[in-house]
Amino acid sequence: MGKDKKREAATDKAVEDDCSNGDSSVNGEMKILNKSPIADPIFEGKLLERCLKLLKKVQEFERECNKDKSGKKERFIKRGVSEVTKSIRKGQTGIVFLACDIHPIDIIAHIPILCEEKNIYYGYLGSKRTLGTICKTKRPASAIMISFISENKIKDKPFYGSYNKVISGIKKIHPYL
Repeated sequence: MGKDKKREAATDKAVEDDCSNGDSSVNGEMKILNKSPIADPIFEGKLLERCLKLLKKVQEFERECNKDKSGKKERFIKRGVSEVTKSIRKGQTGIVFLACDIHPIDIIAHIPILCEEKNIYYGYLGSKRTLGTICKTKRPASAIMISFISENKIKDKPFYGSYNKVISGIKKIHPYL
């Protein structure tokens, strides 16, 4: 129990450090360095905090569900371009988070198009390193997806309220959905 709390505190501190290292403050607004030209919309402010909180809640829920070794493990978070692309093509719904600093952009250029075709919400968070830290791995991640088969299956889950708040925030700022 103590190790988990220390690990979570270290992860939270690392995410804050990553956000501050990859960004520079100009007139009170955060400006992302090395931003990809296709990175739109970028989640900032309260929406960014809600997204991070949602990812944290989903990870905690996965950890609680997978404590017992019996049965099939239930995974809601997909990490990496290939896993995210596979989930979208299979028809799963959810939210896709992409890194802003991917170069060359050909690596993730197909994901926003797939998301728009399948009516899946997506947006850009900080750097690759930040996304990797959010997933509690040392390796950077270019794409993360909170995925599920249908929305009816997650209505009773503890993270559903946070999920709805993030969706409503994305609807307000997203120019393409």
